[in-house]
Amino acid sequence: MVSSRLWEVCFENFRDPLHLYDRYFKGCRWIFDEEYHVISDIILPPFFVAVQWFFTFSFVFHLVACIVLVMLQTCCTPQKERVTLRSLAGILFFAAFCGTISLITFGAEGDSQYWMPDWKHNHLSWSFACGFLGVFVQYVVAILCLVEARQQIKKAKRHPQIVYSVEGGGKM
Repeated sequence: MVSSRLWEVCFENFRDPLHLYDRYFKGCRWIFDEEYHVISDIILPPFFVAVQWFFTFSFVFHLVACIVLVMLQTCCTPQKERVTLRSLAGILFFAAFCGTISLITFGAEGDSQYWMPDWKHNHLSWSFACGFLGVFVQYVVAILCLVEARQQIKKAKRHPQIVYSVEGGGKM
């Protein structure tokens, strides 16, 4: 195995060590390709499936947070802005939590000698560092959304809205 990514794996004349197939695997392909089904136990260990699930959840919830942010900026009333900011913070915290679980799992198991061949030369790459940076930024943005929601609540308490009545009490 030359390299393994979240949804793609690359081989260069790889042969399954447990089964002597007449086929060598060469090139980069999608991890769920039909030809790779015979070696799925090698390329998809349980910890890597967990990493895929949690990082996919993190990505999907981050996309949902982006949609909520666009809704907040375009069509939210000031009264609903506080609730929307809290919801946005909750979504981002959940996305960051899922990303944290996936990064910790991959950091603990991805560098082991039992998964990738030639394990002494396998190192966590820059993409792993970018994943940590992205999750850290998700936590920061979630905290900033909570701070902004709190400021909006204080602002609403300082300046209560005046309600005007449409009903008239006297004659003209």
